[in-house]
Amino acid sequence: MPIYQESITLEGRGSLTTTGEIEISDRYARGEVIFTNLTDDPITLPQGLIIATLDEPPLRYLTLEDVFLEGQLNYSSTARIQAVTPGIDHNVPSFSISAIEDPQGLNLQVVNLQPIIGGSYITANSPTEDDQRRLFDQILEDLLESALAEISDSLGEEDILLSKTMEVIEIQQESYTPAVGEPSDEISLILRIEFASFVVRGSDLDTLGRQVLQANIPVGYRTIEDTFQVQNLNSPIFTNQTTATWDLMAFWDIVQVLESDGVLDRILGKDPREAKEILQNYYDLEFEPDIQLVPEWWPFLPMVPFNINFTIN
Repeated sequence: MPIYQESITLEGRGSLTTTGEIEISDRYARGEVIFTNLTDDPITLPQGLIIATLDEPPLRYLTLEDVFLEGQLNYSSTARIQAVTPGIDHNVPSFSISAIEDPQGLNLQVVNLQPIIGGSYITANSPTEDDQRRLFDQILEDLLESALAEISDSLGEEDILLSKTMEVIEIQQESYTPAVGEPSDEISLILRIEFASFVVRGSDLDTLGRQVLQANIPVGYRTIEDTFQVQNLNSPIFTNQTTATWDLMAFWDIVQVLESDGVLDRILGKDPREAKEILQNYYDLEFEPDIQLVPEWWPFLPMVPFNINFTIN
């Protein structure tokens, strides 16, 4: 018999509390630097000027105010600065800042005589890969159950679902929010999957059962159409990816085909009792034959066949 693949696509959504922790930047490192004029020309430095350490990659800071340096060699002035990005990484010791990211830097010197401090991190909840796996398994289990129920409901009364588990054909969408490593107390997932299972049509089972039984009907018998049945004796077992085996039992009541030709000669001229015995022995009858004579008092059956009306019920 052929087997058919029934497929269905379902979407599920869910969320759970995250179990991971990450450190995220909280406050900006702040401090003070000294600019020194290396020329005799006055220099004005605008607020937001970028200065940096010589690390690779460099740590960058910006000035929080305008700075004016008079046109005098080695004239110095202080300026408040703040790290470009928050976090503990920008906390640096004295004499760490010495680069000026500006064309005027060739005419200047910058240095922090005191440590730059105040940058900090805070600990926040964050999703992990294990959170993703747990959420995926949770939604997948629900979708598998729903897919099995929906495909089962769509089958005909005589169709057979060959497996009680669904096969994942394609994961069409798997979207986590937020990503691993992002701060969040909760992780969400949208999951869309195509599932499939194999089915045998009841009409094919019917055809197979009829063919097998029809080939084994004894000569002289016929089937009673509305008595045909097919019964599954056990559950299907897949022997490979495309073949399943299980035991079936088919039932079909049969009756003997009663023909009047030939039997009438046996009962011509007989008394009713003897004629009944002959008919009972000749046919496999469920009930005793009924012989009615006309007139009723006549003791024997007619001597010629055309005077006998033979009826099979």
